[in-house]
Amino acid sequence: MDKYQKIMIPKSTNVSIKIFFLDMFDVFALFIGGMAGQQISFLFNLQPTWQLVLTGFGVVVGILLVMRTPLAPKIRNYRVLLSIMRQDQSRYYPLFLEGENNANKKKK
Repeated sequence: MDKYQKIMIPKSTNVSIKIFFLDMFDVFALFIGGMAGQQISFLFNLQPTWQLVLTGFGVVVGILLVMRTPLAPKIRNYRVLLSIMRQDQSRYYPLFLEGENNANKKKK
């Protein structure tokens, strides 16, 4: 038991697998976006040029979903969309920037 007690326990277990400089989840999202675009193009039996365009569009959608915005640098866009869809529709949630609310309080 002594050798197991000497192992340091990390304070955070927020770990990501990386391929070169990209997270594995990012690569997976790009792959899924490209495959979704390709499957939609096969579903409608499009010409090869439009198949490439739709596959590229799927990859771009994958990039936009995995991207982090400056307003929420720790949260990816797909998590923001999921939280918006899950919130209560009967309540009002005010939208404002972080510094915008403080500026209005100082003027009064």
